[in-house]
Amino acid sequence: MSHASVKKSQNKNERSPFIVCATTKEYRFQTHAFCNSTEVVLEIGSAHGVTCNQIRNRCKNVVGIDIQQSLVEDCKKKYPRIPFYCKNVLNIEKYHRDILPKGCKKFTLIFIDIAGTIEIETLIPILSHVERVIRPKLIIVKSLNYSKLLIQLLKGYKLKVCNNKKLNISLDDNTTRTNHNNGDVDAKLMQIDAIGLATKEYLENDCKIQFTRLITSPCPFPRVWNGMKSSNQRAELCNMNNKMNFCRVVPSIITSSSRMILVFLPPGVSYDYITLNGLIVGSKIRRLKKGEIARNISRSVMETYRHLYIFPPFIKGFPILICDKILSYATQDKYIYFEVTLGEYIQMKLNNILDNKILNFVTTEMLVEKYSAAATTIDNTKKCTIKDGQEQSSLFRLFSVLLITFVCLPAI
Repeated sequence: MSHASVKKSQNKNERSPFIVCATTKEYRFQTHAFCNSTEVVLEIGSAHGVTCNQIRNRCKNVVGIDIQQSLVEDCKKKYPRIPFYCKNVLNIEKYHRDILPKGCKKFTLIFIDIAGTIEIETLIPILSHVERVIRPKLIIVKSLNYSKLLIQLLKGYKLKVCNNKKLNISLDDNTTRTNHNNGDVDAKLMQIDAIGLATKEYLENDCKIQFTRLITSPCPFPRVWNGMKSSNQRAELCNMNNKMNFCRVVPSIITSSSRMILVFLPPGVSYDYITLNGLIVGSKIRRLKKGEIARNISRSVMETYRHLYIFPPFIKGFPILICDKILSYATQDKYIYFEVTLGEYIQMKLNNILDNKILNFVTTEMLVEKYSAAATTIDNTKKCTIKDGQEQSSLFRLFSVLLITFVCLPAI
């Protein structure tokens, strides 16, 4: 990519071009190719500050952010000329103007290194969110999986993105961070937040359902992957356990038709004794197994559900089972509540969900129907992935990856 193509002015409808790098060496080479004295650069995932320091040698306006406080403090001591901040990229719309260098109007270049082996379905919503909020002239991202996917797409390979072991190869010792374990944990936390962001964007943009975010600040428990795993304990600390319609989401399948559904499970109700219109339906449905979630939705959603019991309450194409108990609770509390990420819940009116024309709901007739080709069913050859709240097949998802970016693979 020539410098001229990067420096051209953007109108409101143009997207920012991307450069995808597979290794740290390629990633840091871009600092020599594109950074000059006129650029204002933000690195997301600054880690130990090495890349930021390389950028600082070529342009004075550079800022680094990282989700890990200890890394930020080390960078401040090691590179005092560079401002570093402990920030979460998923909230970048709240602070990106506050961290701009003095006298600068916007970031023109963005470098992103948030764990080189992060899953694509987690990475893509983050890239899209950053591009939409900041709209820089160029985004440079380090991702081994994304790079391999693009190369294999150019060669015309047919891939199952979430289930292809070749897309999950670990970087060698020369390309990983020295604290790779912490990096993996940070990536997992970002994975949870990305799933929550996709849920909220789907509700807001597709379903047009109003909701209220309920956030306990500061969070009463550590926001870490290996922290508090009990959803009930987290709810109690966040004062959500007293909500009558605080529901867990259980991904399930109708046994007669193999149709996948989402079951809203309120407090005090056993899964086996859920009733719908007076009919006990526990024998007609079963919970999705972790392998089925990974194959038909995504591996990152499966990991989050298995580890923390957090599952997206709304997925396009998945009917919702709202049991009789929820409706009876609604006579006393008109709201329904869900946990969308660690320490954050959403509240919405139950009637707004029931009256929505976009969402589908499980009926008693569906529980006895046979296989329907139009239904979202268990299929080992297709996948439905969470990406900005949308469900897509593997092949369509591969091409949608390209549609959100203009990709230039550097020749090094």
